[in-house]
Amino acid sequence: MSETDRFRRRHRPSGVHGGAWAGVPVRLKKIPPCADDKSVAYTSSRSQQRYAVVWATCPTCGDVELTSKSVQIQTCITDGTSTYSFVCPTCSLITNKPASPSVVESLSAAGSRLIVWALPAELAEPKRGPAICHDDLLDFHTALESPDWQAELAKTQQAR
Repeated sequence: MSETDRFRRRHRPSGVHGGAWAGVPVRLKKIPPCADDKSVAYTSSRSQQRYAVVWATCPTCGDVELTSKSVQIQTCITDGTSTYSFVCPTCSLITNKPASPSVVESLSAAGSRLIVWALPAELAEPKRGPAICHDDLLDFHTALESPDWQAELAKTQQAR
C-alpha cells in the first residue's frame, strides 16, 4: 500500500466506508469559525441530487458561494500541513488558505478533491560547505560567458 493510500485511509471522514469515499454524500457539521467563516451545507438541484455548497472568503470580494467540487485540498504528508484553494466565481482570483484538520475532514467529506504531496528529499540532505553568496553567483555568471567554461568545469571536477 502506498504512502498516499495510507494517508487517505487515516483521513477518511467518519461514517464513510469503502471505495471512492470523497464523492459520497454524508451529513456534515458546520466548519468551525476558525476556518475563515466558512461553512458547508447540502442543497438539492432540479434533479434532486444532493451536492455540497461551500461558503468561502475571497480576499477581494468577501464571502462567496462555491460547490464542493470547486474547492481543492492540498496536504503535505511530510509535515502534515494542509491548505485549500478555490477560484473566486466573481473575480477569478485563485485563493489559497491554510486548513486545519477539521476543515480538511469537512471539505473532503463534502466531496472536495484531496491532493496529497510530499516535500522533496533534497531538503533533508546534509549541506556541506559555505552558503552561496551574491559574489559567487556573479563569478559563476561570468565563468559561463567565457568560451572555455566547460574545460574549467572539468578541471574543477578533476581536482576533487
